Amino acid sequence: MNDLKNILLYVEPWVEISEDFRFGSFKYFYSILNDLKNFDPNLNIKFLISDSLYSIATHNNMKLNENVIQLSLKEIEKIYPDYKIASSNTYNNTCTAEESKNLGKIVQKKLGNWKPDLILMHETHAPYLTDLYPKSLILHAMYGMTYKEPYPKTFLFDNKGLYANSILAKMDWNSIDLNEGDIETLKKIKNWYAQQLIPHDPVWGIVEKYQSNYEKLILLPLQVDDYYAFDECSSYKNQYEYLSDILARIPKEWGLVVTGHSGYSPCVSDIQLASLKLEYPNLIQNDQIDNIPYVSQVLMPHIDAVISVSSSIGLQALLFNKPLIVAGSSHLNSVKTTELENLRNIFSVEYNLDKNYKALKFLFTQYHMLCDEIQFH
Repeated sequence: MNDLKNILLYVEPWVEISEDFRFGSFKYFYSILNDLKNFDPNLNIKFLISDSLYSIATHNNMKLNENVIQLSLKEIEKIYPDYKIASSNTYNNTCTAEESKNLGKIVQKKLGNWKPDLILMHETHAPYLTDLYPKSLILHAMYGMTYKEPYPKTFLFDNKGLYANSILAKMDWNSIDLNEGDIETLKKIKNWYAQQLIPHDPVWGIVEKYQSNYEKLILLPLQVDDYYAFDECSSYKNQYEYLSDILARIPKEWGLVVTGHSGYSPCVSDIQLASLKLEYPNLIQNDQIDNIPYVSQVLMPHIDAVISVSSSIGLQALLFNKPLIVAGSSHLNSVKTTELENLRNIFSVEYNLDKNYKALKFLFTQYHMLCDEIQFH
């Protein structure tokens, strides 16, 4: 890091799901400021956030200094008028040369002659910064395979991008060496993860009756509407359309356990769910399940397969040797068992333990890190 003196921490400036949606990202970045400064007091660190987020931060009594630089939301919205247009273009790298140039001018006007050596951004893409600062190292940050209790908090930095743009999405598992010692270690790790759930298992009494009623239980963890991690990684308009399509595909002898995304309001209404339950009696969704914190990961030992577009639950399926059916195009495709079109044959496909072990070895040793072990040295 000795050559990376100028560091820019970039937070998505367009307003996404809500005006304060990126406040958590900004607080996290702000929290590592002291760690960076303790490592090297001579580091020159700047933050680039929207004026809207700046107002929210100050309203929440955050003491911000002159190194927190504001981008005018009105100014960037002249180029992309809303988040969905912006995220689609930045994620897919389809910004026109003129759009990239104009966004770059807005940033350069704020940063002047100062140029970052390193740009960190949390769960977003900004190819116009690559055009503006071609010599800068850009790292895309994101929460890892596990982050919620009772599991460890993991984090990742990817220099290629996230989801379908990530290093993980393009992995050739034949490039990963695997020996008997690795396999034994990974078996112990899997066992450790399973043991974290056993003392805290609040779902067994709920799902037991469904296991006796259906040949298989399939977990579908719903995601969030109007967010690029779902919108740009699938062909679905929203979670309701997604759920409806899965129900139309799944055999009636299989129960579909549907969970909401913890921390967000339900994307499928009670009326919509009631209508779907009338048409598809094998839809398993109830408040008793959804009210359990982070219930999707707790359900993992009790289900037979997982369907996902880009949820981290898809990666957690590796820990329990659960088949993964992908319903889109994301980083999960590299560890899939099969695609949605082959859903009905999922249990006829031999589970690839060799790929499972290689993927987990890569995730644990090269890609994910524990949050409390992120140190700057």
